Amino acid sequence: MAFAGLEVRVEPLGGGLPVVTWRRDEETEILAGGFSIPSRGPGQQGVSASVELTDPDGAIVVLDIHTGRLTGLDIVIWPEIDIRNPLIPPVPSRDAEILWPTRPAPAASTAAVELETGLAAALNHSGTVLHLQLGDQRAAETVRIADRMLVDIDSRHRVAGFWLLDLPTLDTHPIDEAFP
Repeated sequence: MAFAGLEVRVEPLGGGLPVVTWRRDEETEILAGGFSIPSRGPGQQGVSASVELTDPDGAIVVLDIHTGRLTGLDIVIWPEIDIRNPLIPPVPSRDAEILWPTRPAPAASTAAVELETGLAAALNHSGTVLHLQLGDQRAAETVRIADRMLVDIDSRHRVAGFWLLDLPTLDTHPIDEAFP
């Protein structure tokens, strides 16, 4: 399935590398990760939004956008997971911020957006590295937006995937059945 298109702008990271906090809820199996960004003062521009990515098979990933900058994601309903060993994230080309939308919305400063796309997930055997692919596999540049979160950006400036690193492991998680 082709990706509906989440066009972004990649900018140099302003300041230190943010620190991601990962949380995995044992009851709901939701994985949430986010980080704080320094304030840019009273003139901050950009929409604050939840961008819901939905897969035809029912998977749901929600991106957190704060003042136009990607600051985290939640995997609410997991896509089918492919266990790969090893699963080695690429070396990021640079540290950066991901800005969205590329053209500021003339209306409200808060929005909820829903996009349909294919979602695929690959996880290492220990469950600590996850690659979440959006749409079809395609060539991409990988940038680091936080200490344990990388983003793949394709040649058309669209998000192609996420690398989530050093994930928390729990006694139960959505891949238990994949382990012997």
